[in-house]
Amino acid sequence: PETWQQPSQEIMDVLNAPMLPWVWTSPTGTHMIMADPVVYPKLEELAAPMHKLAGMRVNPSNNAAHGQHGGTSPRLLSIKDKITTTIDIPEGTELMGVRWTVDGKRFALIVGYPDHLGLWIGTTGGEVREVMNVELNTLLGTAVAWLPDQQRLLLLRIPDRGDPPPTPAIRIGPEINESMGATARSTYEARNLLVTAHDDDLFDYYTLSQPVVYDPTSETFEVLGEPAVYSGVEFSPDGN
Repeated sequence: PETWQQPSQEIMDVLNAPMLPWVWTSPTGTHMIMADPVVYPKLEELAAPMHKLAGMRVNPSNNAAHGQHGGTSPRLLSIKDKITTTIDIPEGTELMGVRWTVDGKRFALIVGYPDHLGLWIGTTGGEVREVMNVELNTLLGTAVAWLPDQQRLLLLRIPDRGDPPPTPAIRIGPEINESMGATARSTYEARNLLVTAHDDDLFDYYTLSQPVVYDPTSETFEVLGEPAVYSGVEFSPDGN
């Protein structure tokens, strides 16, 4: 039987040549966090199920965008001293994003796990720890932001929502396509539209989130609102 084929070694060497890292520089310009980009997804990932919902392609395993990748082997570089410190996140995870405080001394990390997006907190002194019991929802926008006091974090986390809506055995009604009055247009902008009532239910399920404030000092959460489909949440400049 035929199997997946590999190109010649010369081509493989070009494809797998080291690339420039992802870089997140602190606002003060004193430090930067770097990670090696993940370029080629695994075949298992390409073959895995995904949901096409309102222009998004959702990975049901981790509630993130299908095909979205970050970087591996994250490290913190002190630009002045040229000292690099390894950021120890678990094997098999990826660094998806970094949020610095304005003083450049602390940062929040969005870490991609196989089954969720997690949150880590760190300092330029080398202290890094995971925030437990948090699953972030980044499908509709920013899910992690420092409050104006630069002490607490505003998060969009996934609430307790149960299992995803089951696929109905049959459609609840017929599929009707109408072309009356249609004109020629591009179809690119109209890809992955919601088509069925089940698509609507899946969209509501995977985009559901809850705004909370997390205090890294006390390790406590303050719930700000009921679970809903939030396209964005932002604090006023004075934090009130």
